[in-house]
Amino acid sequence: MPRSILLIVGMAALAACGGSGSDAPVAATTRDSAGVTIMEYPADAFEKAPLWELSQQPLTVIGGDPDDTELDLSTSQLGALLSDNRIAVVTFKPAQLLLFSEDGATRTQIGHEGEGPGEYRLIARLEALAADTLAVYEAVARRELRYLPDGTVAGSVQFPFGDLLIPAIPLGHLADGTYLFQTMNPLAKPPVGADKYYRLASPILAWREGQEAMDTLFQVPGALSVQSTVSVGTESATISRPLAYASQSFTVPTGERIWTTPGDRFVLDARDASGALVASVRMARPARTVTSADQEAYKAKLREGLERVRAMGIAPPGLIESEIKKIDETDFAPQMPAIGLLSIDRVGRLWVTAGTAGVDSVLTYAVFSSTGELLGRVVLPSGLLMGANADRVVVRREDEGSGLVRFEVWGLTKTQ
Repeated sequence: MPRSILLIVGMAALAACGGSGSDAPVAATTRDSAGVTIMEYPADAFEKAPLWELSQQPLTVIGGDPDDTELDLSTSQLGALLSDNRIAVVTFKPAQLLLFSEDGATRTQIGHEGEGPGEYRLIARLEALAADTLAVYEAVARRELRYLPDGTVAGSVQFPFGDLLIPAIPLGHLADGTYLFQTMNPLAKPPVGADKYYRLASPILAWREGQEAMDTLFQVPGALSVQSTVSVGTESATISRPLAYASQSFTVPTGERIWTTPGDRFVLDARDASGALVASVRMARPARTVTSADQEAYKAKLREGLERVRAMGIAPPGLIESEIKKIDETDFAPQMPAIGLLSIDRVGRLWVTAGTAGVDSVLTYAVFSSTGELLGRVVLPSGLLMGANADRVVVRREDEGSGLVRFEVWGLTKTQ
């Protein structure tokens, strides 16, 4: 397998509105099934959840100023809120970890690009830990670097390389210190007997400091995919390419639980540190068919994203041109996923979208407690949720006209 193709696949593996609600939380019907707590919500629970309010305007705006020639957030995809409301942001080119004051007026660079101790080349994950320690996953060296908010290096953890062709993707850690990873292999062959579309198995791995290798806890289904090719110049490789609007799994650790969803159904499963299923949250929401308008919107966004990557100059020559030519051949899933995103906030709540993120102009998130209670819903402006705490959220937004990226901090008020 050509090394350039493996690099492409590795990079890809490291990257994959409701109506009026009431002020009363929506209760679930709870039952026990062989020791597993089943929480079932009615189909309209998402729309009837209490609507939490955002501030009338952003409390803080970082970036997006055409007159500021020193701050470019166009390659930023990671952000986090600290307990004192400072905002951490990662940019890929140049490789930077920036820490902004609560009002965004001042910024400090944490660490530096490089290969030495406490330095990074490619940050693929950012997490704000207790005491506001910033943990970043350095994808090239496969290690976690930790920084205090004043920039002091607080230590590092080297993860085992193992025999994985494509690096495992870090998901976070549990309260007992267990690190969780997910593996994906788009080079794998389709399952025996699979139809044109299929979902490859994606193992979830556990690791603790001192172990020589990672242990497999359980498996989740990968994205709904179809066999395709990726090409760079005269080299090409057969890969599993996710369908547009494909259902895919999400896995997030919080406290003592590991929450997962298959994506094709509105199901949130909770597992303990051993991988055993302990609870399941379910909502019988009907699926929405992917329309021709959905397809055209997706192609436009895909073309826009590829052009941006080409302008950044981080992809091998010829790759983006080849991918742009394939846009009109895009395979689409027949239905939108039931869950488009699953993430956790700084206080352990689950944020869940119904449908697909990435092309929607406005996204509504349902917010669940760390034990599965539906607390409310939040309508965010067009953008990507970067982080949230008890009373504010951070959204990455892009100006459609100029292409400038900014981070907006919005106040969050619960209605009950």
